[in-house]
Amino acid sequence: MLSAIFQVALATTLLWPELVSAEIKNFLWLAFCAGWITGVVLSWRFVRTEEQRATQRELDDTYPQALHAYLRGDRALAESLLRNRLRRDPQDVEAALLLASVWRRQGRLPAARSLLSKLRKVERAAPWLFEIDRELEILEQLSTAEKEAHRASTETKENPTSQPKSTADVEAAVSWSPTAKAA
Repeated sequence: MLSAIFQVALATTLLWPELVSAEIKNFLWLAFCAGWITGVVLSWRFVRTEEQRATQRELDDTYPQALHAYLRGDRALAESLLRNRLRRDPQDVEAALLLASVWRRQGRLPAARSLLSKLRKVERAAPWLFEIDRELEILEQLSTAEKEAHRASTETKENPTSQPKSTADVEAAVSWSPTAKAA
């Protein structure tokens, strides 16, 4: 349609100027310009929407990669993927929860606790509050166990017969398992 308007406007302007009046020629050129500008705007909006969809698809692809890296034990890769994902979408609850778990496994308890405390205030985190509270509870138990282990190691230096629990033993005791039975 736009091509036809352009061809008629061009033909009436250059080839047969006496065929139509000046008002009709002006109207044809105005219609062509309006159509062209509309096309540019619609194309720009389409490209912008497609870029957003591509970014969203990329975001969707990084979470499974991060989860797979975490489950493989490659916590550095998992952390890197999750940080990149959170840079693009700071309110991504699933990524933040997994990052807190990575940090907990790395022994970075204050960082994990801080992230979970901030995450708890995010509106999009409402469906995940149980999991957030559970992670905070695990972090609290680990902190308590570390304090007890430190106290016990201090006592061990004074009295070498007692054996302190390691953080890994405590973490294994408080970790959730889908096959674990309720106490």
